[in-house]
Amino acid sequence: QTVLKIACQNLSALGAPDASSAIYFAVKHCGGNSSAATQLATSPHFACIMGYLSSQLENLQQPRSLVQLLWALGKLGMQGADVDAVMLHASKVLPRLLPQCCAQELTNSLWGLSKLTPVRQRVAEVAFTLANTMIAEASCRIQRLTPQCMSNSLCSITNLGLKTPEAEEFARLCAREVYLGSRDLSTFSTQCLANILWAWAKLTPFTNKGGVGWGAHTRLLCQAVMTVAEPRLLEFQPRNFPCWRGLWLSSKAVPRAARKDVSSIKDQNRGLLGKPLAFLLAWHQLRMHACQSSQRRASRSEEHTSEL
Repeated sequence: QTVLKIACQNLSALGAPDASSAIYFAVKHCGGNSSAATQLATSPHFACIMGYLSSQLENLQQPRSLVQLLWALGKLGMQGADVDAVMLHASKVLPRLLPQCCAQELTNSLWGLSKLTPVRQRVAEVAFTLANTMIAEASCRIQRLTPQCMSNSLCSITNLGLKTPEAEEFARLCAREVYLGSRDLSTFSTQCLANILWAWAKLTPFTNKGGVGWGAHTRLLCQAVMTVAEPRLLEFQPRNFPCWRGLWLSSKAVPRAARKDVSSIKDQNRGLLGKPLAFLLAWHQLRMHACQSSQRRASRSEEHTSEL
């Protein structure tokens, strides 16, 4: 709020890049505090700067300023006429500037774009086209993408409902990066692994209609992630469980009969069917055991305190 207040008081001396930077740093300062982000988005200072910025967009030609602005607005989940103006401007300017962006800037701006809600249909269409261009550029840099860049981009494709050849190719390249052994999967956070599987499960229904070899990619991806995740079961948080469940139980990789009764799967040596489902059950049981153990320890501690 302080950054925005100072920026508002000096708008006449600020250029479009400076106003964009003020928004970016204010949003970044919020971190993961949703309450602070909400207060920022509804702040009169924020509205003041956005109004000024939307009238000065022609002067915003630097790639870093544009991608940071898209990320910041996406972080706040903004919508409205000013946000539409930013997306229209970005769709005109960014495509030719994308080669100048580093991999993280590219994928962060894609993630931000996927979180924005265009008001007008025309803006939605150009945002869709811009996102597709970003994905095509990301595919050319697949080996330079960090695990977080990969998982964020896959989730962005899913959030946007991007059902294009470019989106499918990017998903395939990400899968190959994971299962061909070119990456050290132990460096992937559990959140990244869960996000990748969640996005893949969401992408599978539309790619299965015409994607050649998609099932093989799914099988190899599942096996690679499962192998690295199995020793780290307790690191996965309860919020990750739907991601695993969505892959093993909702994707086409698991036969319909198996989805009816997970508990009936007892054979751990049946490849893609048996082992992942047994892995799911083991993970869930271990989480439940850890939770129960924690509760018992807390109960014993309370009893001991009362005796004293």
